[in-house]
Amino acid sequence: MKMTTAEINFAEGLDAETYYKHEWNKIEMDSIFYKSWIYAIHESQLPNQGSYATITIGDKPLVLIRGKDEVVRCFYNVCTHRGHRLVEEGSGNISKFVCPYHVWAYDTCGFIKSARGVPDLTSIPEERHQLTSVEVDSIMGFIYIRFTHEGPPLREYFGSTFNRLKECIPNISQLKFARRYSYTINGNWKLMIENYLECYHCAPTHPALADLFNLKDFNLKYFTYDIETKSSAGKPDNIAYHFDSKTAKQKGFSGWWLWPNMTWNVFPGVDNLLLFYILPTGPESCVSFCDYFFIDRNIGKEEEAIMSWETGVLELEDNALVESVHKGLRSGGLSKNIYLIDENSGENTEKPLVHFNNLITEIYKSNSKK
Repeated sequence: MKMTTAEINFAEGLDAETYYKHEWNKIEMDSIFYKSWIYAIHESQLPNQGSYATITIGDKPLVLIRGKDEVVRCFYNVCTHRGHRLVEEGSGNISKFVCPYHVWAYDTCGFIKSARGVPDLTSIPEERHQLTSVEVDSIMGFIYIRFTHEGPPLREYFGSTFNRLKECIPNISQLKFARRYSYTINGNWKLMIENYLECYHCAPTHPALADLFNLKDFNLKYFTYDIETKSSAGKPDNIAYHFDSKTAKQKGFSGWWLWPNMTWNVFPGVDNLLLFYILPTGPESCVSFCDYFFIDRNIGKEEEAIMSWETGVLELEDNALVESVHKGLRSGGLSKNIYLIDENSGENTEKPLVHFNNLITEIYKSNSKK
């Protein structure tokens, strides 16, 4: 049942079992992660011809590579011979792909160049001549992939969202990937998104964040596939990290959630961008990534302070909250969550969760009709 937020105090969440049963996870993988635009990498992480990086989405191992023609492509990290992986997980630079199993080799554009024991490559079935590719698109250097060619292009989904990010960081083209942190969470991926989308829990559980932000000035804007959050800064001399309010490029916090699993975060102080995103690893686990971007990859004292607080304090606080909620939903102690709706408050409301859950519910409904 689609939930409404019109003049109500509470709204029901998804059924508890959708957070831990395999059948719901399969629907989400097949109908969300294998059909939506999913963020993969920033172009600054693939600086040269032959630069590559791997990513795994569900049961699909992928490799992104900048080809000899400078085009970034995405392939299944799978040899067309018998399916062995081509490169180990991670990143690096190669002149060609060489499968370690039977030494079939492919160039950086994905075309087969040699196969051990096969002098005439034309004898190989034509459909095995090129690595299996995945659709790639990008905006402002941020590269997304999609397993299906069905649906609107990337810009139709998120073009206006990127424009709003550029308004926040006018010199966004100078941002370069600086550092990554990752976490394994014993909880459903949707709980991570839901936790991000509301700040009702911020004051009681994140004392440093509550000192860094002015929570009374917490504002939300809703769009079809993203939600925007704004807040002015709290005290420059706060317990999260210190910043100079006179020279700060960012005078407050700006955040965006983008369907289904991506968030952008700009903190007070120097120009900065945190890409925080979630990938499910099963119905009851996920991995979160914190990718930091700074101007020309410069990491000074303030940049280090932002990362130290966010990864060493805020992320750990949130991960513990999500794991506790997951256990509660798994216990059978309640059939579903309820959300507090306050139309007049940005801080003390869980209305964004209703927006997110409505999108999820539409996916469930479309599958029930099949």
